[in-house]
Amino acid sequence: KPATVTHLWRWPVKGLGGERLQQVDTQVGQLFPYDRAIALENGPSDFDAAKPVHVPKRQFVCMVHQPQTGRLSASFNEAANTLNIQTLDGRTAEINPADPSALETLAEELVDHGVRGRLKLRFPEATDTGHGFTDVPDRWISIQNLASIQQLEEAAGISLDPRRFRANILVESWGAFEEESWVGKTLLIGGARCLVAEPVYRC
Repeated sequence: KPATVTHLWRWPVKGLGGERLQQVDTQVGQLFPYDRAIALENGPSDFDAAKPVHVPKRQFVCMVHQPQTGRLSASFNEAANTLNIQTLDGRTAEINPADPSALETLAEELVDHGVRGRLKLRFPEATDTGHGFTDVPDRWISIQNLASIQQLEEAAGISLDPRRFRANILVESWGAFEEESWVGKTLLIGGARCLVAEPVYRC
């Protein structure tokens, strides 16, 4: 069934707010480029930058455990290899991932719940690994149906910002929760063919 893509989002730093994209080039079996490519380690973790593999999200700052991360948003400048950080109170900073002390200091100021130790910016040594600090080992792109969010808003009686659910692709023109019937089917999104694997069960 035809639908309209309304937004493309990526989240360069796990747990922080992200950036809206106008277009994105996807690769088979990969995340959006630089989506959740960086994370703030919450005390010592099992992450090995030289051999990056999936580790549990509890070892990093994430919104479900540290909701104050919503006070920070990140965008990634691929040409300059820098993070651009913005806070809710209007502060901005340009961060070189190789020298992340300014972001670490800012995060420690704004994130104070459930912190087990010094927050340390972590990322793979090689930028072409395709590694992402995702909740599951699989490298999936997530799709969100705006009609489902609207129905949830009506049932809960509150306004919900779709960005809370950290999806990459937001679509409209489907009925509420119609997306659950697409599991096992292939969607054509722009020039990409996407196999729908399973629903995303949010915490």
